[in-house]
Amino acid sequence: MYTNSTYMLSMESLAIAPSGVYPAFHFGTLTYCFIVFCNVTVLSTIALDRKLHKPMFILLFNMPINDLIGATAFIPQLLVSILAQNRSISYPACYLQALLVHLYGAGSLTILTSMAYDRYIAICCPLRYNSIMSSSNLMKIIIFMWLLVITLIVVLLALVTRFKICRTTIVDIYCNNPSLVRLICDDTRINNYYGLLITAVL
Repeated sequence: MYTNSTYMLSMESLAIAPSGVYPAFHFGTLTYCFIVFCNVTVLSTIALDRKLHKPMFILLFNMPINDLIGATAFIPQLLVSILAQNRSISYPACYLQALLVHLYGAGSLTILTSMAYDRYIAICCPLRYNSIMSSSNLMKIIIFMWLLVITLIVVLLALVTRFKICRTTIVDIYCNNPSLVRLICDDTRINNYYGLLITAVL
């Protein structure tokens, strides 16, 4: 008996000419290495420089981590597809990519919101800034931020696993929740409503 995990999915073609495969692969590899280098540099700078151990920079520390999640979720799989000229992906791998891509997107919004809150306190309540943005409160903000993102996205993708897929073609160049929902022939209104709820919350 077939289950979702046994299916191989076909993603949208990249339409790269044979002569352009290696240039595209090299460009993508260099781009990914550059992204990793820049984000690791930012992480190292904030971690090693005590002058940057302030609320704003500690919140900023989460952004490179989030960027690495997003880049790693998308680029390596794309590079393999370019080199192999094969756009097939297993359902579990597609599901994992969708999970990481949505974590990256939601994480970016919540991190920027936290940084905006920090600036709001600094501008509007400068005399109370140190007490409001204390180390303990800052840690609570960071933990709440990541727990909120992880909970919302895990529930979003968990709703997809309730159904058995009836199609095997992904209409996007990467896996995401809408593309996974389109593989389902059953009623997915609850998924759509929850997706709208997440959009409103974030």
